[in-house]
Amino acid sequence: MSCRERQRTLKANYYFDCSCPYCNASLSCGEHDIPEPLKAKMTVDKISQLEKEGCRVSGLAVEAPLEEKTDLLKQAAALFRPHEDAYPLWRYPRSLINYYLELISIDLGHWLSALGYALKAYLYIEPVQYRLSWHPIRTVRKFVLLKIIVEAGYQSNEGPVSHLYKGALQQFGTDWPLVVAALAGEIDAAIRQGFGMESSFAAEFKSFRDNVSQHPKPGKEAWQKERVKLKQLAKELVG
Repeated sequence: MSCRERQRTLKANYYFDCSCPYCNASLSCGEHDIPEPLKAKMTVDKISQLEKEGCRVSGLAVEAPLEEKTDLLKQAAALFRPHEDAYPLWRYPRSLINYYLELISIDLGHWLSALGYALKAYLYIEPVQYRLSWHPIRTVRKFVLLKIIVEAGYQSNEGPVSHLYKGALQQFGTDWPLVVAALAGEIDAAIRQGFGMESSFAAEFKSFRDNVSQHPKPGKEAWQKERVKLKQLAKELVG
């Protein structure tokens, strides 16, 4: 079994991206899954060198002290920036670097940065890596995105949702109540198909939703307009 096949099997059956040293060392860039724009821009050898260097630098970040992790991960991300028009964000290891940056931003309480990386994952990575809309990992990560939105905003102790978006988020011109309602609707639908309404995850999500979302589910056109804004926002926040 090739490295790519092994990684696909692990993701399909156990819902995680394997980044063990064996997988990192065995990245095969000569397989059929290289996107055509990338093959047109770079040779297979150059793609292989780029991916191995990205894995090496991000691997250093995993072992580094917390205060050094962000700089190392940003160095790894910067390796792909000259090729970002051809090298998709969902392709490994670029996708893993984005996830690491999101997690470190959460650990450090850098909520706007975390929001930028989480939006990139939601918009560009997860729809490709987990094609089922109700995939458990995709659903949980949407929930994480919702929690980041709440942390990045401001929730008054004196009142409910009306106070939630009067902090750092108000500067971006996004209809956050609509965004939260749309994401909550997607998660609710995914829970019904995946986890089940009697699951502990469903109970946790219901409690969260009751506290932060009183906006009706938006129409498709309104949601698409906000998604365009979210793409721009992600770029503004983290490049």
